[in-house]
This record gives sequence, structure tokens and C-alpha cells, in this order.
Amino acid sequence: MLDRAAERFGTRDALTYAGRHWSWQALQEDCDRAAQGLIHCGIQAGEHIALWLTNRPEAAYLVCRGQDRAVLVPINTRFRSMDLEYVLRQSESTTLVTTDHSGPIGYLDMVRHVIPELDICTTPPGAQIPAADLIVFCRGKIASFKVPRHVLVMHEYPMTASGKVQKVKLRELSMDALGLPQA
Repeated sequence: MLDRAAERFGTRDALTYAGRHWSWQALQEDCDRAAQGLIHCGIQAGEHIALWLTNRPEAAYLVCRGQDRAVLVPINTRFRSMDLEYVLRQSESTTLVTTDHSGPIGYLDMVRHVIPELDICTTPPGAQIPAADLIVFCRGKIASFKVPRHVLVMHEYPMTASGKVQKVKLRELSMDALGLPQA
């Protein structure tokens, strides 16, 4: 269905999120990259993938193409540890796709509570990780469309008076520090 929509509507807007627009063609390309990421991660046809994601474009990518390969198990973002554990056991999911946090809710902390043996790479405070090593590590652990092209380690983020990250300012600082052209 996505292929037909991309062919029919081409450059018309298909998705808008946080001021960014995706045409039907761009959405199809991102969804195809997400599907390739699932294949790269070893997801077999018919496996159950639990999706515990907020409303983000990445969720749409997985829904559009992930169901071609696997059984998607959406998890309510209001669920807590006990609910998550129940759904993961009952759904027989082999893979969980989630975000680390959304606002004050720490999804990754709840996942660690449910699955304490979860292998998550951490480094000691003050450790230096070369950007190239981080990119190589990401290639083996996350979907290809999420692998960073550039890495910049910052110790402080530009914040608003209410304590929120100023994403536009952060993007500008990053572009300047990495010597990338402004969009």
C-alpha cells in the first residue's frame, strides 16, 4: 500500500512531525531503511516485535514496513513495569523497540526493571569514546536509519528557563562544532 501511495502522490506531504515534512517518496525510503534494519538485526519472518514507542516518525517506519516481515505488538505508552512484563511474556516477543525516555517517563529504566539481565553498554564516568568507535558500535546494535553520521559529545545542553532542551539551539551548536552547513 505504501508503494502505491508513493507512486501516486510522490512529493506531496505524507507525514509532518516537529516541523519536519516527509513526502510519500521520502517516507517510503525511510520505511525501507527500517525494514533493512530489521533484517540486519536478524529478525526472522513471523517473529514478534514489541513496539513501546511514543508518537514519532520511527514508529511509523516500523509499522509501514515491519509488518511485512514480523508480527508487531504495540504496547501502550502508559503501561508501567508490571504491564510491560505481562505483555512481553504473553506476546512471546523476541525483540523490544523502545525509546530511552519521554518527558519524565524512563522507559529504559522500566525495561531494566523487567529484564535485569539486559545487556546495555555503559561506560565509566569521564571515559572517552572515539566517535568512529561509537558509530561502529551503533551499526551492530540499532536499525541502520538510526546510526549517527556524526557524533559530538556535549557536557551541557542549552536549556530554557523551564528546564527543557532548546533543540534548535543545540542543532545550531552541533552544526557549527562539526563544521557542517546550516540547513
